[in-house]
Formats: sequence, structure tokens, C-alpha cells
Amino acid sequence: MKRVLITGSAGFLGRTLVSDLKRYGHFVCGIDKNNESQSDLFYQHDLLNPFRADIPKFDLCIHLASCADGFLANATKDDIFMQEQAMLNTVLDICQRERIRRIVFASSINVFECGDAFPQGRLAALNQFSPYARAKAHCERVIEESFSDFVIVRPTNFFGKQQTRNLESAPGFAHVIPDLLLKIRSANSCIEVMGDGTQRRNFIHIQDVSNFFRRILESPKTGWFNIRSEIEISILELTKELLKFESKECEIKFLPNYMKFEPQMIKPFDIQALNELGWQAEVCSLIDGLNR
Repeated sequence: MKRVLITGSAGFLGRTLVSDLKRYGHFVCGIDKNNESQSDLFYQHDLLNPFRADIPKFDLCIHLASCADGFLANATKDDIFMQEQAMLNTVLDICQRERIRRIVFASSINVFECGDAFPQGRLAALNQFSPYARAKAHCERVIEESFSDFVIVRPTNFFGKQQTRNLESAPGFAHVIPDLLLKIRSANSCIEVMGDGTQRRNFIHIQDVSNFFRRILESPKTGWFNIRSEIEISILELTKELLKFESKECEIKFLPNYMKFEPQMIKPFDIQALNELGWQAEVCSLIDGLNR
């Protein structure tokens, strides 16, 4: 049994991971600005502010808390960098004070937005241009310099059934699937889609992401892990799939001016290191994943 501190425990990935770790016999303490009742021990706290509470001893910290939003928000909200850094500073303070030596950090495959290679290793340069990618890349570097026992996980776009519920956000400021579902459910005969439809995304199911975090938690491995699935799809294809999912017919109107905010297209990258851990993505269908 591991004693695990999870930040962002009430988030999309956090809820799934807390449930999985408890099912496998681990003790979980969660920290989140939003309330949750799954963790064995929980502190409701915004990590943008210092955390002063005394907490029990833990074997490791999994830092999931993030201010990530949709691609437009991630590309234009300059305060993302400062917010991600402030949260990491709070986490570093907790780890130092409580002598937590191992950290697992949820980064993003978007840190490679300036190149077409995706090495499973330290970033060669901090040359990212979007606020979100710059923030994640900077946090990676701070963690590498602060811990010898660290894991940095860079997933592609995760998705799941939870994204089909409680849809409410400004266009471009939610993740792509809930953003499109909200437009489809609100539309009469036409939906507007940002970009020209040629953009491609790799989607990985939230359960597969959680399974990887659990495996890395139970392993002594350290280093960098880029994770993906075999679900790669264009935004045009995604929109059509979601229209079928909602049993709805609408005209699709593209807004090509938004292509200037489009991140680097993610190409299939090697995942042999993940397979060696006994992990592979099990969800291979977008619609199947949205139903579970």
C-alpha cells in the first residue's frame, strides 16, 4: 500500500484516479479548491495560496491540479503561466515541509508545440509560445531541478463520459469534446467550429490515463513518459462523430481565422517504454469511450 497525496483530486482525472487507487488498496489524501468525498482524507484548498495545514506522512505526491481549459484559452490567457507556477510553488513547499521525496507531475504533450519530434526525455529547449505550453514546460524544468525521484507524464487529450454532462462554457474555453457537444445540443440547424476542420487530435480515455498513473505509482521508474492512444481524428471527423452520438443533423460552418491559435499537430510517437510497464490504451473507439 502506498500513501498518496493527490492535488486536483476533484478534477476530471483526479476523481477517476482517486477511485482507482483506493480500489487497489492505496491510501489517498486529496487537495482541491472544489469539494470531493472520495479521498480517505481531503483538504479543500486553492493551491494558488500557501497551504499551512499539517498533514500525515506520504510516500509520494501526484500533482494534477491545473488551470488548463480549451485550446483558445490555453493559447491566449497570459495568466496561466503565473497560476501554474504558483500552484507548483505551493506543492513544492508541501513536499519540502513534509519530506515527500517522489513526485509525479501531469504535464502535457503540448510542450512539444514548436517541433515535430516527441522524445521521451528532458525538453531540449524552453521555446514554447502558448501560455499553457510555456507554463507546463517551465514546471517540468523546476521539478527536474528540485527532485531526483520524479516522473513527468505528458498525455494527449483525455476524454470520457463525464465530458458529456453539465456542459457550460464560452466557445473555445472548454476542452474540445464538451465544447462541440454544447454547440451541437444548442444548435437548430448550424454549428460553428473553430478552425478549418483539418486539425487533428489524439484522444486518450480518462481510464487509460488513470491506469498509467497507477502503474507508474507502483513502479520505481523515474523520468519522462509521453502517453497516447490509437484514437487519432480530425476536427471535421470528430464533429461528425459527435453529431451521430447526439443523433442530430446540422450544417457545419468552419471559422478558419482561428487556425492561428492551433497548436502543433501531434504525430504518432513511440510508446515502447509504456508497453514495457505493462500499459497500453484499452479504449480504441471515441464513441465507446464517451459511453464509459
